[in-house]
Amino acid sequence: MKKVNLDYNTYELKFKTPFATSKGIFDYRKGFIIELKDEKGISSVGDAAPFPEFGSETFKEAEDVLNRIEIIIPAEPPYNFLKIIEEILMPLEKFPSIKCGLEQALISYISKTNKTNFNDIIGINSNREILVNALVNIFPEKHTLRKINQYVKDGFETIKLKIGRDDFAEELRIITEIFSRYPKLNVRLDVNGQWNYEVAVERLNKLKIFNIEYVEQPVSSNEEMINLINEVDVPIAADESIRKINDVENFINNSRISALIIKPMMIGGIIPLKKILDLVKDKNIKTIVTSSFESYIGRSYAVFAASLIKNKYAHGLNTENVFVEDLGENIFKVNRGKIIIG
Repeated sequence: MKKVNLDYNTYELKFKTPFATSKGIFDYRKGFIIELKDEKGISSVGDAAPFPEFGSETFKEAEDVLNRIEIIIPAEPPYNFLKIIEEILMPLEKFPSIKCGLEQALISYISKTNKTNFNDIIGINSNREILVNALVNIFPEKHTLRKINQYVKDGFETIKLKIGRDDFAEELRIITEIFSRYPKLNVRLDVNGQWNYEVAVERLNKLKIFNIEYVEQPVSSNEEMINLINEVDVPIAADESIRKINDVENFINNSRISALIIKPMMIGGIIPLKKILDLVKDKNIKTIVTSSFESYIGRSYAVFAASLIKNKYAHGLNTENVFVEDLGENIFKVNRGKIIIG
């Protein structure tokens, strides 16, 4: 067995435009870059970006854990790479961002030291082409439609429209105009849990005349989400409600859930995603990966996560230009609504 040294640095990235959600308005995104390094100088990195407002550990809790972690791995192969990584990560179930960042660093380190690759360790081949949705915050009608028009010109086939403000009548007018102008456009709506149950039922019933791909997280609680899914006819996706494997099982067993929105940083990495993919296999449930507005290092890991999903749905990975300045250059550029893994 050999010990691998763990070090970390903190980062703080400023949003170009404040990130407004039902949980508050955020000007910055903070996180940790975890580095693993051995006595031979072989090193790897991972991104851990806590987001306690959306279900992860706090920044202080994450830093306390990082100061206690010891990494011990077998000195020589052969061994089961994935099993070793899972054993190291097992004590970190309550710290999903640290688990995700350390998983990323471990997979990279083991790949380098054992001349293997990401797909061999995970046991799933990657898609080379990943479809990506455009994200549009709903503004006054002309501005919103102008943004959507530009995304359509840029080659995006799917947009996700952030709704949930007080003026639903205006939102409904904008949605009506979008479908009138772009009948072939895939449209997703994201409410971020801002409606109560009665309001959600009323508004979803008004939305059912449109061919919406899904409405994401209309209400906040898991119990209300399940009841809502079973009551209305509009396809519904769970986002903030998915933080553990048990959450996925709950939705599968008790509702007609249409889609699962998976953020690797919020569920603890790609290994939990692999387990979710096993649960939804042969079920008519879409699995969509999105970033959590982490640095380009964490975003690249979300791209790898999305590449494992064998469907033709767009993923939420168009976040490369949200910060004033990132930690480095993004290697996975979005072009014509797609990311191509070389």
